[in-house]
Amino acid sequence: MAKMFAKCLLIYMLGLLLLSCGGASSNSDAKPQATPTPAPDAQDRYYAVYEAYVGANSEVFFQSQLTRNSEPSPTNDNGHYLTTNGQPLVAVWASATESVNQLYLSSDVFESLLVYAGQLVRLTEGTFTTSYFNSLLNVNQPWYNAVLPYKEGEEYYVTAELNDGSFLDESTVVLPKNFAIKPLPEHFSRSEDAVTISWEPVEADVTVQVQALTACEEGNLIDIQGIQQDYDQGFAVIDAGELAVESLAGECITTFAVIKTRYGELDPYFAGGQIAGNQYRVKSINSSD
Repeated sequence: MAKMFAKCLLIYMLGLLLLSCGGASSNSDAKPQATPTPAPDAQDRYYAVYEAYVGANSEVFFQSQLTRNSEPSPTNDNGHYLTTNGQPLVAVWASATESVNQLYLSSDVFESLLVYAGQLVRLTEGTFTTSYFNSLLNVNQPWYNAVLPYKEGEEYYVTAELNDGSFLDESTVVLPKNFAIKPLPEHFSRSEDAVTISWEPVEADVTVQVQALTACEEGNLIDIQGIQQDYDQGFAVIDAGELAVESLAGECITTFAVIKTRYGELDPYFAGGQIAGNQYRVKSINSSD
């Protein structure tokens, strides 16, 4: 019974630490224009948040949100969130190595998708109630997602296709490299033991966030936002007592998440926003008072 609880609890906690994905799709029946055109002049200013996440399964999960006249944010419901209804957004594309405008696409959509399988994907509308770690998306507004294979060191492009045939295809990011969390103790005391989370390799030009989530059989749950590092130090220390709160009691499971983030270049047509690539790992251990 205890083993079954631990297994179900780990799945539940990973769902909280990650997200309810909403069904990313790598297929599309729409064909982007292969010839780039200049971005149009417009009175409205557009903002974009593009995020890419890759875990140990080596799949890159892309998610995006675009707005008119104000930036997307987890709490901003005042902006006009764009949908792919052609006013002005037609589609959002993600691609590896080259932008959608650099790929030769035939008139046969299915042939093109077959040729570029694993390299090009159209993002589809998704829904979720729990966001990834450090996401800036507003979970209550339209957003778009898709999946591509992870290619270490490759440049990824996210392209917004507009209704006048233009493509905003200069948003790029290189995701952080694969890394691994070093072995942790099998058990620790939340009140008496400090825990050092170490990982390798260390990487330049990334920020690091370490989060901890503890869940107990009684159903008590606490999400610690944890530690933010402006550069990759290769380790982080959770001090003794930091996870010891009155609402937690007895034997629990504590899950640590390490997220490395590299920020890319957003297409200059956008008035603001960001494109960020994230590599994350999680590890769970038993904890007690």
